[in-house]
Amino acid sequence: MTSQNYFREYQYVRRSVRRQRLMELLGKPMTASQMANAAGVTVKTVCRVVAELRDQGLIRCLVPQASRCRPYAHTPAGEAVWCQITEREPATTQSLTPEDQATYAAVCHRHRSA
Repeated sequence: MTSQNYFREYQYVRRSVRRQRLMELLGKPMTASQMANAAGVTVKTVCRVVAELRDQGLIRCLVPQASRCRPYAHTPAGEAVWCQITEREPATTQSLTPEDQATYAAVCHRHRSA
């Protein structure tokens, strides 16, 4: 991915709270129904956002041959964009002490790898 495309994808996700929320949830594979329950929105809304993110190449269906309950996850490009977004969120960590920042980073890492 070129730096220009990368920046465009980064901005695309940042412009929508729902896109950001689904990208956050997709730290582990989830179905549209699971994402809707976790995000507190309708499955229809999730399906629309999933289609947008899939068309941008940021997420992919892990079992495309399934007709129902398809799990989705980040593509490598989507994972790179999401990592950059989470690292560029100084408002949540800027006022923390260095020790608290290390704890926050450890918790985030454990959440992503779960």
